Amino acid sequence: MSENEAYLISYEYTTNKNSCKYSICIFIEFGTYIATEQLYVEIQSADYLVEISPYKDYLSIIKHSVKKILLDDWEKCIWIYDKESEMFALDLYPKIYKAENLLRQLINEVMNKEFGVRWWNDLVPLELHNKKQSRIGSYKSAAPLFANVDETLMVIDVGDLIKIITMKISEWQ
Repeated sequence: MSENEAYLISYEYTTNKNSCKYSICIFIEFGTYIATEQLYVEIQSADYLVEISPYKDYLSIIKHSVKKILLDDWEKCIWIYDKESEMFALDLYPKIYKAENLLRQLINEVMNKEFGVRWWNDLVPLELHNKKQSRIGSYKSAAPLFANVDETLMVIDVGDLIKIITMKISEWQ
């Protein structure tokens, strides 16, 4: 193998309903870095669009096929950049963010109406109080407009929100 090589692959996928044809270029670069042989493989396409669909995972099939072939001769496969994963993340993260904020809203509304504005001080376990206190300084400095706003639920994680929503409140008799 020479220092750098490029291979152009035409990939065609046909179903009963439609046909897709993509030109995919695979660049291969071989080198030795810090006494370790490394093979760099880059898969590119100008006409392939990443779609979030279990039925259109052509790129995934190609990536995993190349990986399977290479792992016979190479110790490790490392994804350096993965456009397909990026597309999934760009679709998923806004939904997670929205769900997280809706959970904060639900907790705030229910707890304030049911237990009053001091519910955090009166009901939440010490562990969550400590977590809030450890984060409050960095949060306030990053968002100075919130200096006089109660940020309690903004500085804790989703797992902590779930602890609050599932916590059992007991009273001494």
